[in-house]
Amino acid sequence: MVHFRNIKGGYCDFHECFPDEGDVDMAASIRAYREVGYDGILCPDHVPVSDLDPARERFFAFALGYTKGLIHATEDPVQREMNYRHTGQSPSQYVGRA
Repeated sequence: MVHFRNIKGGYCDFHECFPDEGDVDMAASIRAYREVGYDGILCPDHVPVSDLDPARERFFAFALGYTKGLIHATEDPVQREMNYRHTGQSPSQYVGRA
């Protein structure tokens, strides 16, 4: 399992942020996982702490949705169609894996 998160800053001097705000190109990360054949889970990891969402439920929901959107956006459309025909699953049922 990959703990999929973004940060601003560098080694030992960073802060956690939302996946669309940090210094890491998250779409490029997903493409790299695909290139090496990774077929495991991308788990949204830490999200910022805020009084707006003390339990961070909405923040995690955003991170999960954003990650699923990136997975779908970076997926090869031909491969997506082949997966659909082979498994009978709609794309929304298997979009959680890289």
